[in-house]
Amino acid sequence: ELAGRKIYLPRGRAVGGTGVLNGMAFVKPPLADMDEWAAAGCAGWDGASMQQYLSSSERATNFEAQGLDRDAVNRNGHGLDGPQNICWGDPKRASPISHAFIAGCAEVGQNIVSDYNSPSCEHGVGRLQFYQRNGTRAHSGREFIDGSKVHVESQSYVTKLSLSGGGAGGGVRCTGVEYISAAGEQSRVDARTRVIVAAGSFASPALL
Repeated sequence: ELAGRKIYLPRGRAVGGTGVLNGMAFVKPPLADMDEWAAAGCAGWDGASMQQYLSSSERATNFEAQGLDRDAVNRNGHGLDGPQNICWGDPKRASPISHAFIAGCAEVGQNIVSDYNSPSCEHGVGRLQFYQRNGTRAHSGREFIDGSKVHVESQSYVTKLSLSGGGAGGGVRCTGVEYISAAGEQSRVDARTRVIVAAGSFASPALL
């Protein structure tokens, strides 16, 4: 489909992933998309089930700039007390080009929305919501990991998932990971309870 073209797809190989270098736009997957995942066989990944996890991880801020209050934000499925800070774009700080673009969209009949992440929003144009805290980038490495009781193997990358089971009548279980350490050595760590694969939209499918 790319007709031989190459597309630049940067990857953030750092604590916080691509969140350390992307445009910081906060965009939730539509509930209908998640319902399709469940219908395809991913039990528990339907929109209603996933919404609680998305909301509990979020701390919505500056939504007053869009004329919303806490009740409206809650109704739209946003969280207010989670670790991940999300900041609404402020029209007062937007560039003239941004105002002109939204006005132009309205002139040609586009729906102007105050919250494009609302489950009831099917389409429209609105101001972005950002992974930001106090005007600075708020990637997951800062919001979830810093200050918590987590041991981080920096300068390392996972190469393989360790699996067990798969015999007659038994399912396959991931029991650990293999990785290249900062010293360039092949290493392995075994999990006591579970393995969470969160290596991004490129590396996670590759590992799986």
